[in-house]
Amino acid sequence: MTAKYINNLSECPTELGRVTVEVSTWCNLSCVGCIRTIDIQKNQWTNRHISVEVFRNVVANLPPAKLLVMHGIGEPLLHPQYKELVTIAAESRKFGSLHCNTNALAKPTSLYGELQFAGLTNFNVSVDSLNPVFAERTRAGTDTEKLTTRLAAFQNEGLRFGITMVASKKNLLDIPSTLQLLSEVVKCNVFIQCYIDHDDGDAGLSLEDTVLLEQWLAELRPRLPELKIYFSSKYVEKKTALPMCMAPWFDPGVTVEGYLTPCCVEWDPSVLGYQNLGKQGLPEIWHSPAFQKFLAAYTTQSPIFCRNCSEDVRANIHHGSATPVGHHP
Repeated sequence: MTAKYINNLSECPTELGRVTVEVSTWCNLSCVGCIRTIDIQKNQWTNRHISVEVFRNVVANLPPAKLLVMHGIGEPLLHPQYKELVTIAAESRKFGSLHCNTNALAKPTSLYGELQFAGLTNFNVSVDSLNPVFAERTRAGTDTEKLTTRLAAFQNEGLRFGITMVASKKNLLDIPSTLQLLSEVVKCNVFIQCYIDHDDGDAGLSLEDTVLLEQWLAELRPRLPELKIYFSSKYVEKKTALPMCMAPWFDPGVTVEGYLTPCCVEWDPSVLGYQNLGKQGLPEIWHSPAFQKFLAAYTTQSPIFCRNCSEDVRANIHHGSATPVGHHP
């Protein structure tokens, strides 16, 4: 199926796998390695919300998708009309499910039940640590006592949620302890992913770190049956028949202004030539010269923004294939 798109770049998909819409770039935390945190330090960040009108137009201009992710680089529930956005997406009947990640600290717990009633299928709570010291290192501003109370409330109310955790050198030693604490409060899936070095820092896990974490998780899983723990290591070669990550075809992103981006890792609209999905349909964007130029280059080499992403099956950080576009030794 994917071959027909790779061999014919003008073929626009009629159904997507996942679309990530950036509903807000505001946040109540300051997380290490986050693009928002990095750009604020450079005085290059602007806080903004997607307008209801733009969101409605984006939904109208998108083809059907299995999943709509309603968050981006920010805390989505800080959007003052988030429930209205969920209602718009649900009533469109274009999406198999609606999902978001949240730090669960910005709004009352009652809102989460209201959102699920409005059509939000499920949500994941970001928890890098339940230890105040480690939490401040990774997600500055986190009130771990409040977070633990919120998780217990979600569990008691029977809401559909999971946990996402970013593993880095800053919280590696605490992960077993936090998983133990989580097992005493919730019964859910826990998705652990590797820290992405957006800032070219030294917080990312080494190969040795990931091997150690895998060993710890193997020992913990039988002891913590309340949790289904998944770990996605950037060092594990993807077992896939696909020649490349197909995100630009099936898993694009959309910024708060409505601009289309190749995926949920790259939020710079200039990469695709500022193509606004709030103003035009996907087929029109697909056949634009700028978009076709991007696809032609993408099929040749991994772009620089793919660096360190665990989904890039071509990245030389995994198994020495292509040199990323823009990389100069």
